[in-house]
Amino acid sequence: MLVFLIVFIAIFTQAVTGFGLALVSMPLLVLVLDIQVASPLVALIAGVAELLLLLHYRADLNIRAVLRLIVASLVGIPMGMLLLRQVEADVITAVLGIIIIAYAVYALFGLRLPQLAHRFWSYG
Repeated sequence: MLVFLIVFIAIFTQAVTGFGLALVSMPLLVLVLDIQVASPLVALIAGVAELLLLLHYRADLNIRAVLRLIVASLVGIPMGMLLLRQVEADVITAVLGIIIIAYAVYALFGLRLPQLAHRFWSYG
C-alpha cells in the first residue's frame, strides 16, 4: 500500500509541475524496496507516463533530438542494468542519496552549470 501511495504522490508531482516523478519516487521507494526493484519500477512508470505525453504532443516532436536521446539510452540502459546487478545495493543507494542531495543544493541556491562546449554533450 505504501508503494502505491509513493507512486501516486510522484505522479501527482509530475502532473502538477511537469517533472519530478523519479525525483520524488526514487528516494522514497528505496526506503521500502530494494534499489534493484525500485529502479526498474520507476523506469517503467516514467516510461509509460512519457509515452502518454509523446502520443499527446506527437505533432510537436523534434525527431532529430529524440533520435539522439534514443541512441544515448541504448548505451546507458544496459550499463545501468549491469551496475544494478554487479554493485551492492547499499553502495547504489548511497550514491543515489549523494546525487539527490547535490541536486537539491543546486536547485535551492539557483546555481548554473557552465555552458557546454558542444551540443553533443547534452545527450549523455
